[in-house]
Amino acid sequence: MAFTDTPNKLESAFIQRNASNTVYEQVNVSGSNLIFYHDSDGILTADQIATWMYYYNIGLRYPPIKIINETIYTLTNMDHTIIVSGSSPVTILLPSPINGIIYFIKNRNNYPIYIVPSGTDTIDGGNSLTSSFKNTSIQLQCSGSEWFIL
Repeated sequence: MAFTDTPNKLESAFIQRNASNTVYEQVNVSGSNLIFYHDSDGILTADQIATWMYYYNIGLRYPPIKIINETIYTLTNMDHTIIVSGSSPVTILLPSPINGIIYFIKNRNNYPIYIVPSGTDTIDGGNSLTSSFKNTSIQLQCSGSEWFIL
C-alpha cells in the first residue's frame, strides 16, 4: 500500500491472537487490510495504533518534527523527532516504557538537555542522560522495560 498526500479513512482496527498464539493487528484503511504480526513481547498498544493511524489518516508517512522551547517537556507517544531550541537548559521526561518506541532528540540549544526516564526506568542502565553540546543528536529506543541509546 502506497502512502499518498490524500488522507485515507480508518474503517476498523483490532488486535487478536491466533491459534498458534501469534499476536496480530488488522487495520482496515479505505478497503485495504493492513496486518501487522508481533511476537508476545512486541505487541503494539492501542495508543501506538491510534498514533500510527492518526498520521496515516492525515496523509503523513511519519510523524512531523516538533520544536520545543519549554524548560520541561514530557514526551508522548505522538512525538517522534524533537528539536530542542531555546535559551536555557531543558529537561525532557520520557514516558513509561513502550516496547519499540523510538525518539530522536536534537539539541539546538546552547545549554544542556537532561533526558530523564519515568520512575525507576533506566537509559542504558543509568538514571538519566545529558546532552551538553549544541547540534548533537540522541536516538533512544525502548525494549519495553528500559531505554537504549542507539
